[in-house]
Amino acid sequence: MRTYLALLLLVIMCSMRIEEAPRQFPSFEELWVSKDTLVSLARVHGVLSLKITEDQAYIWRNARWVPVLKRDRS
Repeated sequence: MRTYLALLLLVIMCSMRIEEAPRQFPSFEELWVSKDTLVSLARVHGVLSLKITEDQAYIWRNARWVPVLKRDRS
């Protein structure tokens, strides 16, 4: 019984930490990050741990978003 309750608690805690992925992704032409860079980041960090904004790309680490790329405006 303890094992079942511990497993249930673990599942609930993990499901609370996973953020829901956006339903629609922009096409690669609309992003400032190249397709190769996105594929590389997704392989290393996972698809759900990436966030691309207009100016920066972030990865999810230690319960916070960490910037890894900054857009070159020149």
